[in-house]
Amino acid sequence: MSQLKKCVALAMLTMVGSSTTVFAQEVNHIPLATGLTLVSATQLPSGDQENVVTVGDVSPQGASYGWTFRTQNAGAVETGTFSRFVRVEDLTAAPRLNPVFFSNDVDRFPGSTAFSISRVTLQKLKSGVSVPYSLATVDGAKLGTGWAGATVGGFLKTRVYARGTLAPAQTTVTHMSLLVNGHRSTVPVVHARGSFTLRDEKIEGDFVMLDDDEHPLLLRVDIGGASFQMIRVDFPANDNRSAATSVEADLASRCRAEIPGVYFEFRSADLRAESDVALAEVGRALSTHPDWTLSIEGHTDAVGSAAANLALSQRRAEAVRAALSTRYHVAASRLTAAGFGQTKPREPNTSLEGRARNRRVEMVRACSARL
Repeated sequence: MSQLKKCVALAMLTMVGSSTTVFAQEVNHIPLATGLTLVSATQLPSGDQENVVTVGDVSPQGASYGWTFRTQNAGAVETGTFSRFVRVEDLTAAPRLNPVFFSNDVDRFPGSTAFSISRVTLQKLKSGVSVPYSLATVDGAKLGTGWAGATVGGFLKTRVYARGTLAPAQTTVTHMSLLVNGHRSTVPVVHARGSFTLRDEKIEGDFVMLDDDEHPLLLRVDIGGASFQMIRVDFPANDNRSAATSVEADLASRCRAEIPGVYFEFRSADLRAESDVALAEVGRALSTHPDWTLSIEGHTDAVGSAAANLALSQRRAEAVRAALSTRYHVAASRLTAAGFGQTKPREPNTSLEGRARNRRVEMVRACSARL
């Protein structure tokens, strides 16, 4: 890791589904549980940068979050692991949001949440009450834009807090689109309008959070000319609603299954460590059916050239094949790999959530029931 001071700011957000999206299910509760995975995306000219945050532990004392970050600076790969512990009393009533991460941070900031608003704040907004509220940003960055992506270097000095209010926003939109366990879903939401001041700078922004009294996850923020979205949520593998539990059943009945919880580095075929849980589950399922032979299919969104996407999808399919063979002892002779690039989209590539749906890995079993 570079000795240069790193600062990373992260917000977890989601996008309203377009009229062309077909919603398969409604999800009213996303549990704050050990193993929950939260994936957000930032739109860049070269594609969508995904940030993967996992809930490491949930206890009566609070919740811990972990995020491994990787970027390139002047051709060199920079990586770092960031953590945050949010106390149970702050999950309940904190009046401040701190989604800014520094490499030399302590692991907790009393009085703040990081990836949700507090339950008390949600209750007040739902009752029509404006609440005093503070928002962390990076000193020297335009208010709001300090959340975006990662910055390497000594230009950003410290974390500061803009103070203001969150007020209920007038809107008829009650649900939003989100990938939950690999399935296009709708989730109930609450909208708020934030107004903040830092020194002589004033800014307003739109906030959208999950309408869940137990876990009011922050889903979307548009502020300071920047917009961030949560694009998918994957439940822990031991949750019976997890998509990981359906892989074996889908392969048995439909002869095709999307592998949930597989994450790659940006524009790369390098598997992220957060993929291990999903791949282990797939390996377990395949070990119970030694007679199955399967093709692993890689798919991409339409950002970039068709040729580059085809090559990337092939490398990603091969990476999954290699992981299943070497780490989880699935005979390589049972597996083939094929890349389809951007040729088989599930949804339009015109939105962050649509592109996220199209970036996927599927398994296809050689059988007559294939769909």
